[in-house]
Amino acid sequence: MVLLDDENEPYAMSNSDDQSADGYFRFRKLPKQSIDMETIEMMDESGFKHHYYTMLSEEEPGVPYELHSIVFESGASDLSRQNDELDQLARELVESPEINIKIDGHTDNVGDLKQNQSLSLKRAEAVKAYLVAKGVPTKRIVCQGFGASKPIAANAIEKGRSVNRRVEFSIVEQ
Repeated sequence: MVLLDDENEPYAMSNSDDQSADGYFRFRKLPKQSIDMETIEMMDESGFKHHYYTMLSEEEPGVPYELHSIVFESGASDLSRQNDELDQLARELVESPEINIKIDGHTDNVGDLKQNQSLSLKRAEAVKAYLVAKGVPTKRIVCQGFGASKPIAANAIEKGRSVNRRVEFSIVEQ
């Protein structure tokens, strides 16, 4: 769903799988120009149909997109289970060989600055490894770690810190 704020700025709202612990939906700002979203219908092994919007068709080069379904524990960089959002991104990247991406890893502000810098890069590299395992050529993905330098929520409480432990991707201009 796309909503406009009081200054006519568009925001995308995620689906029910992307709620905060308190049940609030996450929003992300969209570019002002018209966005045509494409929908993909997929059926899982049980026969249940899933509808996904295409991730790459709406992204502009350099505009970060948060991978909402990836949640990291404090101090960890593991992707411990299958991830539908990353599976979708991998499919789209395989189908669009002209697109390269940059993956940015982030941490909260708990711990040593150097360790957080290293951890944030490990988070980005974990996502890259997942995508490469799904068939995306490694040369099409670059990684960068930002440590705790770019928070999107207050680090004063656990809820904010958990939001800051994130990974984003952006399309890299050729």
